Amino acid sequence: MYQTELQSCAPRKRQRNSVLGSLELFRATAPEITFTGMLIFLYVCENPGVGVQALADLCMTTAATTSRGTRQLFAPDKDGALAPGLGLILNVDDATDHRARGFYLTAKGRELRDRLNQIIERANSIEARPVGERSRLELIPSSWPGDTPQEGEGR
Repeated sequence: MYQTELQSCAPRKRQRNSVLGSLELFRATAPEITFTGMLIFLYVCENPGVGVQALADLCMTTAATTSRGTRQLFAPDKDGALAPGLGLILNVDDATDHRARGFYLTAKGRELRDRLNQIIERANSIEARPVGERSRLELIPSSWPGDTPQEGEGR
């Protein structure tokens, strides 16, 4: 029986889970982000310029919850920002309707979006080892091509 237990701990191959890799990337780059914050961020990635009510509908939350969640994703120095002030999105006035505002990714938000896209595109085989032999973060490359912000954009 002991030999069987040892064999079950031997390294084996499994398909990389891009969802798990994405969650680990969120944990590594924005450990304070909430589940609602992740939803908001991902919906803004897919719907640049989305307004608060449409975003609330997408996230299946109230407008008040969505508003608080978006303000947590603002940079800490922006008006209306709430802690933790992750700097991933910003709120911009609509050029054609001064009453409307939409959410867009910041340079930091675009970097995170690009890294998430790369995790999904690179869903490849990894070697699974017993717990404790390597950290979860080793599954996430330490750097990705194109991780530098665009010229002239701040974080």
